[in-house]
Amino acid sequence: MELEIINRVVNPSTKKDITNLKQQFDRIGYIKLPSFFTPSVFNKIEVEVNNLLDTFALRKDFLMEETNNTPRRITTVSGKVIDQESTFITSLYKNEEIIDFITKITNNSICLTPDMADRHAIHKLHKKNDIHGGHLDTYPYVLITCFESPGKDGGGELEFVPKSMDLSELGTDKAITDYLEKGESYLMNASHSVHRVLPLKEDLNRTVLVFTYADLATKDVDISYSSNKLYD
Repeated sequence: MELEIINRVVNPSTKKDITNLKQQFDRIGYIKLPSFFTPSVFNKIEVEVNNLLDTFALRKDFLMEETNNTPRRITTVSGKVIDQESTFITSLYKNEEIIDFITKITNNSICLTPDMADRHAIHKLHKKNDIHGGHLDTYPYVLITCFESPGKDGGGELEFVPKSMDLSELGTDKAITDYLEKGESYLMNASHSVHRVLPLKEDLNRTVLVFTYADLATKDVDISYSSNKLYD
C-alpha cells in the first residue's frame, strides 16, 4: 500500500493547467496549488506532521541578523529530525513526479537541497503575533503545503514582492499577499522574491510542511544562513 500511495502523489487536476501555471510562475515567481497532493498522500503527511510536532517541536523567538533583524516567532521541526523519523516525508520529497512538475513549471534543473535541516521542515505559527519575518531563501524553490490555517481574517498571510530582493519593499504597493487554507500548497521562487509570513492576529494555528529545492547554481551550498537559528 505504501508503494501504491507514493507512486500516485500529485493530484491529476494540478497538471491540467500546467501551461498557465508556468506562465504565471514566469511572471511573478509564485503559483497557488489548491490541491497539489492526492487526498491519500495528504492525509498520510498530516498524520506524520502532527506526530513530529508533538514530539520534536522547538520554539524559536529571535531576530535574524542576516536579514536586517527581521523577527522569527515560530515553532519548527528540523529537516534533520524529519530525515531520521519519517521515511514517508523524506521519500515524498525525492519523488520523481513532484520534481518533474517543479522542473516543468520553473524550466530549470531541480536538485535536492544539500542542507538537510532546510531540505524539508515543519513551520507552525500558533500564538498571537507569531511571525516569520522578511527574508530571501538560500535555495530558490519552495513547495509549501498547509495543514492548519488561521483563515482569511486570522493573519498569517504570505506577503511577497515578485522578483525583488529588497526587504524595504515589503509592506508597499509592490507587495502581493495571499493566504493558505488547509490542503492548499504554493510553489515560489523564494531566493529571488523577498517574502514574509505576516503576524497572527489571534492564538490560531498556521502549520505548513516546507519542501526546499536547489538548482545548479546552489546545489553545492552546504548550509543555509538560517538553518542553525531556525532548527537547532
